[in-house]
Amino acid sequence: LTAGSDRLLPEIFPAVPHIGRFNLRTAAATEVIDAAGPHLATVTVPYALAIHEDFATQCVRWVRAIRKESSRLDVKAWRMHETLAEMVPGSYSSRAAVDLELFHLYRIIRNCHIHAGGRVSPALLGQVGKLSGDARARGSA
Repeated sequence: LTAGSDRLLPEIFPAVPHIGRFNLRTAAATEVIDAAGPHLATVTVPYALAIHEDFATQCVRWVRAIRKESSRLDVKAWRMHETLAEMVPGSYSSRAAVDLELFHLYRIIRNCHIHAGGRVSPALLGQVGKLSGDARARGSA
């Protein structure tokens, strides 16, 4: 509806709070929004994994507290699921084992993205090389 307009967004949408901070014409604003997808994905995946890591390591601490074990032992992200599984009776289902494989793959991809400038690491190549057929099938679905 605003294509080709020379007016700034605050003039077109005066009721939108803080629109003045986005003081652009609609064509420029559209370019910014169109380019936002990759940037949002870049920050969203590490953020989601960080939240998950915090939750899983806290679960380990809670189980240790319930069992009156030392909670001072570090829980490492690369092993947090296995640590929790070892603390809880039972065994992993085949579905959970595939979930764990894929989690480790995503964790290593995140590490390559965050710590290696987006370059593939030997750890990533190794993780991909040892994925089970079930993990490959679910990961590509």
